Amino acid sequence: MTPRFILTLASFLALTALAATTAAAMSVSPMHIEMTSVGHLGRSQFSVSNTSAEALPVEIVIKRLEIDENGVSHETRAGEDFLVFPAQVMIPAGASQVFRVQWVGEPNLAQSQSYMLAVAQIPVKLAKTKSAVQVVMSFGVVIDVAPPQGQPNLKLVATGIATDKRGRRHATITV
Repeated sequence: MTPRFILTLASFLALTALAATTAAAMSVSPMHIEMTSVGHLGRSQFSVSNTSAEALPVEIVIKRLEIDENGVSHETRAGEDFLVFPAQVMIPAGASQVFRVQWVGEPNLAQSQSYMLAVAQIPVKLAKTKSAVQVVMSFGVVIDVAPPQGQPNLKLVATGIATDKRGRRHATITV
């Protein structure tokens, strides 16, 4: 092994250990929320736990989520469809914060809509006397909002076998 390889490997292991330590600093539950556009099911809550030794600044951002025929997701602005409280908060070390989310969009939806609620750690300015690497986390919570009188309407359109870019074959279904 060359000295350069050993240095590269040591750097990679140090950064991996740092990232693994920081990754355990925040957890979000639940990761999926089902809501309706009216009534008591038009609101829900989720919690964020800070398991680190430092305070955790987070903010909530919600975007409309659409998935095309190829399974590629596209996010757009959610507008004013939700009310989230609190929208930003500093969670003390070892503590948890409960967030409330309420649908305030169109009550008579024509069809279900999906959203991605991001629980994003806000980067903080580090002290100039210290040298450090800051890892900023963001967790996604999927929110599905259904019309009050909605009925499932899934239809199997097609089945087949496709070949991916690497030449591997796999089954496909179009719903």
